[in-house]
Order: sequence, then structure tokens, then C-alpha cells
Amino acid sequence: MVRPDKHRVEQSFNGTIFHVWKGNHPCRIYVTDRQVYFIRRAAVQDGDPTPPDQLLSKHASNYALALPDIVDPRIEPEGKFMSFGKNNGRWHFTRRGDSKETVVLFESPAGASHAISVLGGVLGNRLRGQTGSAPRTVQVSDTELVTDLPLPPEQAELMTAMHGLTRLLSERAPAEWQKLHCEVRGAASDFNPKPLDITIADADRPDQRIEADPAIDEAAMRLARKFSPSVKTFPGLVIEMARLDQGRWHTNVKLMGKR
Repeated sequence: MVRPDKHRVEQSFNGTIFHVWKGNHPCRIYVTDRQVYFIRRAAVQDGDPTPPDQLLSKHASNYALALPDIVDPRIEPEGKFMSFGKNNGRWHFTRRGDSKETVVLFESPAGASHAISVLGGVLGNRLRGQTGSAPRTVQVSDTELVTDLPLPPEQAELMTAMHGLTRLLSERAPAEWQKLHCEVRGAASDFNPKPLDITIADADRPDQRIEADPAIDEAAMRLARKFSPSVKTFPGLVIEMARLDQGRWHTNVKLMGKR
């Protein structure tokens, strides 16, 4: 019997559980910091606010897995072969104590990016990509980029630069901060000794701030150059980070928009 999940963060995405000898199961997959729920879409309407633990009884095929029971999770791209039918990438894993692999098909490129972002937030380095590296995701405006899926070189460089800045922010954040808000924009005045204005604050208590150190300044400048060759045309970024567990953070990054 699955205990009610007193989750801190709940996100979801669509996926289809692949079956060889019977019909596939389209699911809404809910992810919390303790469990992953697989709810048949026939049992839930889009936008249904019902907590996933209350949806389990709505269909005989619904189930939940504790995160530690998800073994060897990995992401694979669509690939050249269509053994799994039409898909835009796949999530593979096995259940603890079971040798049979579960394969979840992603139904669109945007859906795959969102799913990988959500899964990466709770599975961390356990989630592997086709290259054997853990996927790193960043949301820029409305688009999420994932490093271990096929990406143009400039996007991979953007991901690396983003990871460098957010890693420093997570390391510098005081232990009592549960959420971090950072704004990076071009300096408002030509007389500013630094080319970028960087504000780093506790999102719950905006008056609680820390100063950007030289390493953060350098990482932010490296990232800004990926968006614009000139600081004067850099649109600015808003970075929102929330603590999960075991030193991990959920990160959302958006462009401010052109000034």
C-alpha cells in the first residue's frame, strides 16, 4: 500500500508506457520528491487538481514507485530504429527487484525536454543520457535545453555556461535559504566598475542578500556572452532556484526580455 505523499514539489508530464504484446498505456506522470505516480490518462482530465495519491484508485493500471525503487534510469533519443513506434525520446528504467525494463515514450520534443527537466530534478546524477552523462537542463524563456540530447554546439556551450553560474549560486547560498532569486543584467551606468549588475537574494525574504564574488561575476559574464556579443544588448536573466534534498536544486531561468 502506497502512503500519501507529503511532497514539497509536484510536477507532471505526459508519457506513454510501451508494451510489446498489448496496447501501450498513455499516462500522466506525476513527480514528487518522494515518489513517481503513473496515472492512466483515461482516469484523469487535463488540469485536474486532484493529488496523484488520490488518483491511484481510479484505474487498475495506476501505480506509484518510490524514487529509490527506480533503478538505472536513462534517457535515450528517438534514434534511427522504430522498434518502439513513433516517439520523441524515451525514458528507460527497471523497478527494484524486477528484471523487466519499463520504457516510457515521449510524444513531442517539447514534452521530452519538460519530462527530462522534471526527472533530472529528483533523480539527479542517477538519470543518465545516451552518452552516459547526467542530463543538465535549463529553461530559457519557454524552451528547455538538455545537454545529452542532440544539440547544436552553441546550445551545448550555453548549457555549460548556465551550469557554471547556477553551481556557484548554489554553493554560495546560505544554508537557511530555501529559495534563491538572482537577476543578471547589463550595468545601468557606464560609470559602474562592473559590466553587469547582479542581484542575489533570498526569494522568501528579498531584503536578505549576498554580494556576487569575482567567480560569480566571471561566470555571469561568460553566460551573458552566449546570449549577446555586447553587454549593451544583453536582455538580462532571472534565475529562480529552490532547494530539493541532498544538495540538489530545482532551477528555472528566464530571459528578462529586450530593454
